[in-house]
Amino acid sequence: MKQIKIGTRTSAMAMAQTREVARLLKKKNPDLDVKIVGVKNVIGDVDKKTPLHALGTIGVFTKEIDEMVLSGAVDIAVHSLKDIGTQRPGSLRTIAVPQRLQPHDCLLFSPTIIDKLKKGAPIKIGASSPRRVELLPPFLKKALPQFGGHDYDIEVVPIRGNVPTRIQKLRGLKASDYDLDGICVAFGGVKRLFDDAESKPLMEELLEGLKWMILPLSQCPGAPGQGALAVEALEERTDLVDLLLGINNRRAQKDVVLERSILIEHGGGCHQSFGVTAVKMGITDDRLLIVKGKDKAGKDISETRWLNQLDGLDIQNLWNGHDWRGDLFNTDYLEHPPIDADAVFVSNANALDQKDTDIARSKRVWTAGVKSWYKLAADGIWVEGCADGLGYDHLIREMLGEDVLGLPACEGWDILTHADAAERWEGDAGHVISTYRLEPKNADKAIAALQKSDHVFWSSYSQYQALKDHVPSHATHICGPGKTAELLRSEGLENLVIAPDIDSLKRL
Repeated sequence: MKQIKIGTRTSAMAMAQTREVARLLKKKNPDLDVKIVGVKNVIGDVDKKTPLHALGTIGVFTKEIDEMVLSGAVDIAVHSLKDIGTQRPGSLRTIAVPQRLQPHDCLLFSPTIIDKLKKGAPIKIGASSPRRVELLPPFLKKALPQFGGHDYDIEVVPIRGNVPTRIQKLRGLKASDYDLDGICVAFGGVKRLFDDAESKPLMEELLEGLKWMILPLSQCPGAPGQGALAVEALEERTDLVDLLLGINNRRAQKDVVLERSILIEHGGGCHQSFGVTAVKMGITDDRLLIVKGKDKAGKDISETRWLNQLDGLDIQNLWNGHDWRGDLFNTDYLEHPPIDADAVFVSNANALDQKDTDIARSKRVWTAGVKSWYKLAADGIWVEGCADGLGYDHLIREMLGEDVLGLPACEGWDILTHADAAERWEGDAGHVISTYRLEPKNADKAIAALQKSDHVFWSSYSQYQALKDHVPSHATHICGPGKTAELLRSEGLENLVIAPDIDSLKRL
């Protein structure tokens, strides 16, 4: 029987992720004897007060373990990939990146947060990175539910310690320099501890009663490599390289290489005030590389790169459905059954009319995208997360089934949509409720413009259904990556381009 030693920190998170790697290795190699060697004197663990970017040491969570691998004291090391430097010492290399957890940040709020918001009191969020200091306030000013028109004063304050310690500080169970209303942590870290048998009881107790927000990657991308693990060994140890490649996830590995290339481009380091995440674009295999924030010189470097195989399109005579939406339909709100499920998905910002539709009592509210999130927040509704315009199916696969969130299964949701779309939702979700109907207007102007077009961007499947007979046969159909794309594909359109937005096409 072959034995390997894995070096790791002794924090609950590090041990949980190392046990995860050990299980993966044992599953692939049942005869393997895996020994975990914990290292306690890691700089980042010893000094728990100084902000990470101020410690002034490369590899504050990895240096001591790196030295053990280089000396042969242990065979391999397991790290959170976002913690390792862009240049590794000696012949130490990241050999495997196992399947990645969700790269999102999440916010955990005190149960008293609603009362504070209603009073318009200042809100303090504990966070550990310049990236979160940069990205959180502008997002939260729109994403927190609005009560009485207050312009929230949101301050992001430094906080250190492992995830349980941070939650204990939020709950007032441990001393903190601030009276915290919320903390921002990596969702993957919370999940990993919740799923770990040794950490689960404590996490269940600490999370009880807290309010969640899962931050949309389009507005608050994570640190490069967030949610991924780095399993490292010396490159000359070919026996270990072959062993570790057996647990490597090539898609995750490619994504983190893309993300870290942006970090390298801007000088690396944990002091950076930007996030970057590679995201699968809905039902396609394309990736969006989302960059948001500022470099160390204070320059805004926000962009979304569409990584695809197209050589480019010459967008001529474009009919943009977003520009014509108001000319095609009136919104007629309907009487409907009560919305009383524990979880609600709002498929469109128009699906909610506060005079006739009450979802404020619902425990968990998710939306199709950021715009619908902001609209509901403006009406005083707490939104927990969104599909980021990538579609409900994407959300089901990527997030809603995570046990740590405690959300019901699909059949336990209320889905709010319009009458014509209700039938298309059946079978995909729970209780589908038609809250409005789209009543066609006189669309002569829109039709006249459409008939002259060479490229058509559909903002919804209903738009396509209403106008498809007026599209020139040679025209290229274009849509976003969510449910509209799925439905247009089902129509058998051969000249269909699925894109994040029109601007992305124009940049090709």
